[in-house]
Amino acid sequence: MPAGEWTSGTIWLRSHVELHLEKGARISGSEKWQDYFSFPESVCPITPEQSDKVFFYAWDAEDVAITGEGIVDGNGPTFFDRNAILWGCFWPKPATPRPRMIQLIRCRGIRLAGVMFKDPPSWTMLLRQCEDVVFDGIRVHVDQHIVNSDGVDFDTCRHVRVRNCSFITGDDCFAIRAIRLPGSQERAICEDILVEDCTLWTDYANGVRVGWECDPEGGAFENLTFRNISARRAERSM
Repeated sequence: MPAGEWTSGTIWLRSHVELHLEKGARISGSEKWQDYFSFPESVCPITPEQSDKVFFYAWDAEDVAITGEGIVDGNGPTFFDRNAILWGCFWPKPATPRPRMIQLIRCRGIRLAGVMFKDPPSWTMLLRQCEDVVFDGIRVHVDQHIVNSDGVDFDTCRHVRVRNCSFITGDDCFAIRAIRLPGSQERAICEDILVEDCTLWTDYANGVRVGWECDPEGGAFENLTFRNISARRAERSM
């Protein structure tokens, strides 16, 4: 993708394809929630914030990459009434669905490098049952007024490496989960996760959260390593 401004609804990430954003390229999500694909419940019944909409998605894919020096802009503020404030810090949740920026399910060989992911309307990234994941030098920068703006949720993932990244979010920067879905007999486990040399900024939640009491059928966590992490309160003006 060359330098320039581009707008799109949902983008399907296919196996063995790298989306490369050159310096000066910005791809922005549509301001209309109707332009976004509904992620199939049969593939992932998890629908945070009562929305199954998604900007970038893939399932059962391998060797998928988003790289470069460009920007992926979720256009998050346009989904909210910015004239009102909830709990003294957030814009109130809209009645219409808010898409997540990236949702990858049962994928292998994922690489995100260099790109800035800016202002998702909801969670920035949800990876579930993914393996062999590398994040290198990405930036997730979210307007602090956007509620539920997690940086990345790794759910039942393994062999993950996150290095040299920065996160500014309005919710958890990292959420590590292991949810066994209702009816499944398979043990849910999130394992072999390494996060190092990263900066985490959030005013209202956690830099790193492992597990959560509201997750049904919680699973297990093994070999999680976080080192050389700088965590601080986020700056309100961005």
